[in-house]
Amino acid sequence: MLVADVESMLEDYAFLRRLEQRMRLVDGGGMAILDAAAPDLNALARRAGVHSTPEMTAGEHLICQYRAVTEDVRATYLRVLCLPSHSAEDSVRSGTEEGLRRHRPLIPRRGSG
Repeated sequence: MLVADVESMLEDYAFLRRLEQRMRLVDGGGMAILDAAAPDLNALARRAGVHSTPEMTAGEHLICQYRAVTEDVRATYLRVLCLPSHSAEDSVRSGTEEGLRRHRPLIPRRGSG
């Protein structure tokens, strides 16, 4: 694994952990699901330091950033494990979309699959 990969993974992990902590603050402790349709998504985004622009709400920016980070993590794993990325990239994109629609856990809880 290259130093750049390690640094990238550490940054991505830190972002996901901060996001999970902010989610717990907004939800009162139990939230571990990133819901793109949640009414408090903009509040969560602001707590995470993401702001709105004339083009996008803070929540939309947060979702974009989440997608970029998770796609980066996937790409790094695929590269490090020498797995083909062409079909995986498609599944990451559709998996992210579907995961957000289905309210898939952002970060698996300890002891789960």
